[in-house]
Amino acid sequence: MPSSIKHTALKVLKITGITIAVILFLLFIIPLLFPGKIATEVKKIANERLDTKLEFTKSKLSFFTHFPSLTVALDDLSLTGSKPFSNDTLLKADQVAFGIDIKRLLFDNEVKINKLYVSDALINVMVNEKGQANYNIYVAPEDRDKKEDPNAPEEGTAIRLERIDLQNCHVKYNDRSAKILIDAKGFNYIGKGNLSEDIFDLATDAKIDNLDFFYDRTGYLRRKKVSADLITRINTHALTFILQKNELHINKLPLKFTGLFTILRDGYKINIKAASENTTVKDLFSVMPPEYLTWLERTEISGRSDLLLTFKGDYNVPKKQKPNLAFNLKINNGAVNYQNAPVPLTDFQMDLNAMLPSLDTEQLLVNLRTFKFKVGEKDYFNAYLHSKGLSEMSINASLKGALDLAVVDAALGLENIDLKGILKTDIQARGLFSTSKKLFPKTIGGISLRNGWLKTKYYPNPITNITFIANVLNKVGTYQDLIVAVAPFSFVFEGNPVYVNATLSDFNDLAYNAKIKGELNVGRIYQVFSQKGLDLTGYAKADLSLKGKQSYATTGQYDKLDNKGTLLLKNIKATSELFPKAFYIKQGNFRFQNEKMWFEKFNAAYGKSDFDINGYLLNTINYFLESKGTLSGNFNLKSKLINVDEFMALKEGENNDRDIKVEYAKEDHPKMSGVVIIPKNLNVSLNANADKIEYNKLVFNKLNGKIGVKKEGFYLENITFNIIDCVLGINAFYKDESPTSAHFDAHFTAKDFDVQRAYKEIPMFHDMVTAAEKAHGIISVDYKVKGDLNGNMGPIYESMQGGGTINLRDVKIKGLKLFDGISSKTGQNGLNNPDMKGIEIKSTIDKNLISIEPFTFSVASFRPTIKGTTSFDGLLDLRMRLGLPLFGIIGFPIVITGTHEAPKIKIFSKTGQEINPAVYDEKNNKVIREEKVSNPRTKK
Repeated sequence: MPSSIKHTALKVLKITGITIAVILFLLFIIPLLFPGKIATEVKKIANERLDTKLEFTKSKLSFFTHFPSLTVALDDLSLTGSKPFSNDTLLKADQVAFGIDIKRLLFDNEVKINKLYVSDALINVMVNEKGQANYNIYVAPEDRDKKEDPNAPEEGTAIRLERIDLQNCHVKYNDRSAKILIDAKGFNYIGKGNLSEDIFDLATDAKIDNLDFFYDRTGYLRRKKVSADLITRINTHALTFILQKNELHINKLPLKFTGLFTILRDGYKINIKAASENTTVKDLFSVMPPEYLTWLERTEISGRSDLLLTFKGDYNVPKKQKPNLAFNLKINNGAVNYQNAPVPLTDFQMDLNAMLPSLDTEQLLVNLRTFKFKVGEKDYFNAYLHSKGLSEMSINASLKGALDLAVVDAALGLENIDLKGILKTDIQARGLFSTSKKLFPKTIGGISLRNGWLKTKYYPNPITNITFIANVLNKVGTYQDLIVAVAPFSFVFEGNPVYVNATLSDFNDLAYNAKIKGELNVGRIYQVFSQKGLDLTGYAKADLSLKGKQSYATTGQYDKLDNKGTLLLKNIKATSELFPKAFYIKQGNFRFQNEKMWFEKFNAAYGKSDFDINGYLLNTINYFLESKGTLSGNFNLKSKLINVDEFMALKEGENNDRDIKVEYAKEDHPKMSGVVIIPKNLNVSLNANADKIEYNKLVFNKLNGKIGVKKEGFYLENITFNIIDCVLGINAFYKDESPTSAHFDAHFTAKDFDVQRAYKEIPMFHDMVTAAEKAHGIISVDYKVKGDLNGNMGPIYESMQGGGTINLRDVKIKGLKLFDGISSKTGQNGLNNPDMKGIEIKSTIDKNLISIEPFTFSVASFRPTIKGTTSFDGLLDLRMRLGLPLFGIIGFPIVITGTHEAPKIKIFSKTGQEINPAVYDEKNNKVIREEKVSNPRTKK
């Protein structure tokens, strides 16, 4: 090799090495040169641009976190939402990193953010019932300087994103106003584009490992894989997103999205079209729930399908505007053949068009033009349905078919279940359905199942000899003309037959004639249908004959009723959407006699609580026949323990089928217990006798008296029980207002109890009578009070109103700072520890203040008279007249201000401190302002 070439090569290698060394040096030194600048600018932009709380544990600047970008990474970042979600998480991430424009940093000493990286994060988007969202956290920068000089350069930190990268994120979108829940796990997203421009194209590559979609708490997609290749044109001025190229795959189903989405001040404008055209039926079925995907792999499915979804209109909660939703599905030439079944299901045709204008179910339009299939040459099923509305629904429908269920079972390969029997149906209906107008479509037809047989994998024995024959007839189109006959419904399970024969007519004044006879092992038959509840045992035996008309019970014509028979229940589990735990009926012996259902023996448990009840319910049949019926009755109740805490709505329990308001409250207030929700369809009174009641850490013994439930709420009448070794009497009314608020109105009486025990063991007494801390002796109370309860069923003192009397039979005050201060100021030691006997103190409470009427007592030859105001939070504004010996005719004024812990004593003064009362919003159960001390005032 010539020396010149060798020299040149060495020179090139030397320059390359130096260059690499300089680059590596810069990669390490640049983050060290600007750490303070970067951290300061990150905090600055967060304070300026975000109307929320941003926290992170540490920040670091590096080229190597997302090489080759220079990034500032924030570890363990959390970001709360905008009002009214200020205490809820909007974003929580292991790391959020911002890419920095290195050129602007080096040469202009400016921090320009052009990339965003988020990894292992929870992105929690929430919208409440009023349409308020938690993502409105961005505060637009002031543009005053721009208006003065539009060409002026930007100063400080700017966001000009060119790339957004989300890795392994969990995205939740919970919109209560639209009743939509989207839960995406394993969300990976890369978006590229010049996001700093007013109008730009955003290219997106997204993948979701598991996607769930719920509407109105019903799951339509569960654990689906999604991939997306999208190009979206974004107009930042109009906040408009135009879908140009948007191709998704949900499992194997391809979807193409087109349209636009514009964010408005109070909502959004949307015009979206999603279509999957001329795809295979098997790809369509791939969006079925995951438990059916194994079946899909084993089944030969053919046919073509077209799917179209449109969502168009404005969404604005204040203006009550909602977009229109439309759905169309067509399936042609469908066939299903499970593992080469002898006879496949063929000629499957479906043409469905549904519309939901303004997302209003009352305007729902369903047009099922055809739904039909064949199984072999003989078996078939045809149906169509045209309907408009919901509570008042126009219907034109037809169902007709004849199916050998064993053949259908083999063709479809129904997993977990085996069916047999001949099913036939032929029903025609046309007309208007309206419960308010007592209308029912003109209908003729029936359905029958003969020689039925059902067995599942969950239980070894089948249900056999299933016979179900039902016919319906309505020639005129009214409730009065409707006749439904079930003659019979019967089956045999493990050798025990069950038989039901019923005829219902004139639904305007329902006439019923039913016979029910049989016995059933409820626990075992439950296992036939589900793996859940395997610990459930239960037994039911019925022998009932029920005959009458609805009006006989409502008008008191009980002699015309002919309801008789018995019902026996053992070890039955029952739940209510209002309570977190399940009720267990250990034994229930019921006897029907015309208008009454007698509870001859009823033992039940709820959590730790137990109930032994006997008595009767009135008009039970009507209650089950009417959607808004009220159940009335009168009972005797005995219990060893009733634990009120376990009934509180937000407590944990095995009941997962809860009222939607309770579910929302649990999400919003995870640390609250909730209040007890009272059923609204009961009018029941109980003569109660309970050994022990537990409530909010209080224990009441030997409860006796009348308790009841009526539409307005829950009441206690002439109730007595023992607490702190005294008898407490109470008359009270309670009404829940929401899962986290309630109202109460009570009258308490208690005679001759230990004041120290009451102070230490009864929280409400502790807060109302703070002076009792230093009191020893016996007192009595007669007090009325009403107010609201908070989400933990504790009193909201600012809401309380009432008044009453505290009688001091024999009380010794020792160490109370108020009397110690008076003794010190007057120089009379005898005033510091007074004995009070036969003193009656009257007071009223309102808006967190306690107003004390004048009362006089004797101590060390003095006759003090005290009156004034104090608060539950300890503020004092009291006036004392200290009557001098003898007889207290001559005296001088004393004013006590400050607090219970630090009283201020002024002798020969009439100037106190005015305490402004608390301000309470009764409608929203919210304290607007606490009570506070105002200007000094001269006391009269």
